[in-house]
Order: sequence, then C-alpha cells, then structure tokens
Amino acid sequence: MAILAVIEQGEREQIVGVGRYAIIEDIHIADIALAVRDDSQDKGIGTELSPYLTCLAKKKDFMV
Repeated sequence: MAILAVIEQGEREQIVGVGRYAIIEDIHIADIALAVRDDSQDKGIGTELSPYLTCLAKKKDFMV
C-alpha cells in the first residue's frame, strides 16, 4: 500500500511526501517507509503519514 501527500499549487498538485507499507506475512508484521521532500521537512507530513498507514494496515486485519 502506498499513499501520497500532495499540495495544490494553482491548478496543479505537487507530491511532497510518500508513505508505504509492506506486509511480511510469515511473521505477521508490516514494514513502513516514509519519504518527504527536503523543502517540506518539519511540517508534520511524516507524522501524519505514519499513523494513517498504521490505520490502513489494521483495517486490512494485519497486526502492525
């Protein structure tokens, strides 16, 4: 699963962050990765992406 953090700039959207998780089914856990653009650091983007990814994984009945 991957989700994007985007901002609107006029009529366009610009990706400022991405978060994804992958399920490791053998041991029933998830691996989460986050990336936020340098000019968008320290704005809480990663802080918002992480719990949202956790919520999505839990909705899929996976333990993270």
